[in-house]
Amino acid sequence: EGDPAYAADYPHLAYHAEEGRDQAAVLRYAVAAARDAAAFGAHREAAAQYGRALRFAQGLPDPEVAELLEARSYECYLTGQIQDAIAERERAVTLRDAAGDRLKAGDNLRWLSRFCWFAGRNAAAEEHARAALTLLEALPPGRELAMAYSNLSQLRMLAMDATDAMHWGTRAIELATELGDQAILAHALTNVGTVLATADDPAGRRMIERSIEIARAHGLDDDVTRGYANLAWASLDRYDLNAAEEIIETALAYT
Repeated sequence: EGDPAYAADYPHLAYHAEEGRDQAAVLRYAVAAARDAAAFGAHREAAAQYGRALRFAQGLPDPEVAELLEARSYECYLTGQIQDAIAERERAVTLRDAAGDRLKAGDNLRWLSRFCWFAGRNAAAEEHARAALTLLEALPPGRELAMAYSNLSQLRMLAMDATDAMHWGTRAIELATELGDQAILAHALTNVGTVLATADDPAGRRMIERSIEIARAHGLDDDVTRGYANLAWASLDRYDLNAAEEIIETALAYT
């Protein structure tokens, strides 16, 4: 896995394994194909291969099925298959909750919050975000809690609630910095930076640019794209159309 010299073989092997109804081989090669596809930026292929693995997941322990659901859900999210992303994540929540895994259940609820916002279900997004926070604040602080903070900051930023967006975003930045988690730091910087940038504070633009730099350095496609989108929006909000167009062109080339 992770070697382009071998990656081309995995989808073929997974296909023939499925045709032969060989469960062990499907799980081995489909998951390998999905991981490689994701690593090389072929996220639609990754979603399809995780879907193939899930068709042969009967009899697997619930935590392993949940991992496959979570992986496919994320790839569906990246490729705009939001209803599938929600459905897979809801199944994962059920499995994690049944196993008493509050950490993973809370993290999945946070993901559901994000996906529901994309589906236009704002009330559900807020509900899942608060439920995630309730679960995760009862546990030792970690990256899942930091992301729950950042997710709430993002929702409040999108709702033009600058006060709460700054509050939760600052908490996310502090915890991410303490944990040394660059992915969460990038996410939270975009939230806080967008609030400041739309208030015409130059520090906001610098924060978003820093977020993009961090995300690009760590291969975080979603956060790179979100940073560009928010930077473009902040430029549009100031009627700086030339800057917005330049950012959008850069973002389109990246995506």
